[in-house]
Amino acid sequence: MATMKSNLQKIEHVVVLMLENRSFDNLLGWLKHPDDRGGQKVNGVAGKDLKNPIPEYARPADGTSFVSVSVGDPIDMTYPNPDPGEEYAHVNTQLFGSVNPEENRLSQHDAKPLKPYNLPDRMPKTAPMSGFVIDYVNHLNALNEKTPGKGMPSYEEYKIIMDCFPEEAVPVMSALAREYAVFDAWFASVPSQTLCNRSFMHAATSHGYVLNSTLIRWMMHTSPTIFSRIEKKQDPKVTWRIYYDRLDILPLVGLQYPALLKYRRSNLRTMEDFENDASVEGGLPSYSFIEPRFIIDHNDQHPPVKGPTLFRTSSVLAGEQLIERIYNALRNGPDWEKTLFIITFDEHGGCYDHVPPPVAVPPDPKKPKGEQDFKFDRLGVRVPTIMVSPYIKRGTVISEVHDHTSIIKFLCDRWGLKPLTGRDEAAINFHNVLNLKEPDLRKDFMLASRPYRATRGMLDEPINDLQKTILFLLAALEDVLELIEERHLFDKVRDAVELFIDEKRVAHIKTVGQAISFTISVDRRVTKHLSFFDWLKLRVKIALGIAP
Repeated sequence: MATMKSNLQKIEHVVVLMLENRSFDNLLGWLKHPDDRGGQKVNGVAGKDLKNPIPEYARPADGTSFVSVSVGDPIDMTYPNPDPGEEYAHVNTQLFGSVNPEENRLSQHDAKPLKPYNLPDRMPKTAPMSGFVIDYVNHLNALNEKTPGKGMPSYEEYKIIMDCFPEEAVPVMSALAREYAVFDAWFASVPSQTLCNRSFMHAATSHGYVLNSTLIRWMMHTSPTIFSRIEKKQDPKVTWRIYYDRLDILPLVGLQYPALLKYRRSNLRTMEDFENDASVEGGLPSYSFIEPRFIIDHNDQHPPVKGPTLFRTSSVLAGEQLIERIYNALRNGPDWEKTLFIITFDEHGGCYDHVPPPVAVPPDPKKPKGEQDFKFDRLGVRVPTIMVSPYIKRGTVISEVHDHTSIIKFLCDRWGLKPLTGRDEAAINFHNVLNLKEPDLRKDFMLASRPYRATRGMLDEPINDLQKTILFLLAALEDVLELIEERHLFDKVRDAVELFIDEKRVAHIKTVGQAISFTISVDRRVTKHLSFFDWLKLRVKIALGIAP
């Protein structure tokens, strides 16, 4: 233990990349430990008879005897395609195999579910993880209701929810997991959507919410974040920055926590800045949070949305290239020996996983229930998490229970910061991941991502719900920035409600190409992150139908 604690003090730079909507089994379920001889030491899917039942109303009518779907390998890097359900009620069905009341199955995809939000009448001690096929069938059926001539999805359409990528499909993630440390008991903080889990990543709470909507409420909080904790310490040696792709105009965390926008010229930096900072000794801050590109050729690994045709743009392959880019920047930098790189995902996004989520400590025990009666007393589904450092032994597997607030716990322990909520205060630190006395720089270890480039058809791809959320927040950016500069935002936030309720600003945006045009027009008016030449080049490419 003395070695672990001394190594903790050697870490001067923590870099976190949070990607989107994949479960552990979906991306790393077939992972083999480097010392394996055909077996598997991580808690994945290999060597196990894992399956989910098919509801009777969706079983094949061609005389086959299919009553369940077993875990398989995807034949397409866009799977699951289309995007599964991820809202709280969807996740309840996925975990417990229940649709309660029955009306929730027949309701429209975007309708509000009825109580008890698909929870079973008698809650089992552990979730059977038996409803991923049921929920995907219902989800596809609801989507099909909006398409004339479409009915109940076929076996070939819904069986893909049980597919898990083999190692060769995701060589970057697999190689890093084998070479450094993989966590096979890291869970999302909430059994629901993106903004809730990203909020736990930054503030150790989602303010009682389990859904992304209504968006205005995310701007009505003055709750402290890990960034404000660092600011409050007022120690020039303890610093933070958020890095994001400049084509996204602003980072999502800045839109979710608008109080951070006052740091947009000092602490909100682009990926080009990250690479420059990593190349200079002491250039990186104590804590770096990196966001993937969410909109233009998104590399966040988020599954695609259903459209007129099934598109072949793979955010998984694009995400692999992003991970490789960050790793190379860190490993080739002068501070590599003092850096801990963490790769994780916000939530499972409806993708299959076989491990039941455990109980959790609520952020605030004084608030017994939150939205849709959730008590925040259990975690979400497992997500892939890998840690990279020269102080990590090759082939390390960590099986202690963690969630996103473990990162906050680590940062607070390392730099003497006060906990944010009861959740991160009770979280388990991961001192034991730094298990080498001397650093192993891995000078001969190289990553090799698979070839990938965006296609021209990408511009016609429909935008997903997360992209719609970001565009909706960007639509009010000018007004929000004005409010921040003129007076305290939260004192007058209700004055801005109409800016967010007026969805006409973004309602016309249906495709990635339209989203690009919108974001760069916002940039030209407001943020001016792109040079005129870059802006003009993007405009020309869009006009010619060429992917940026």
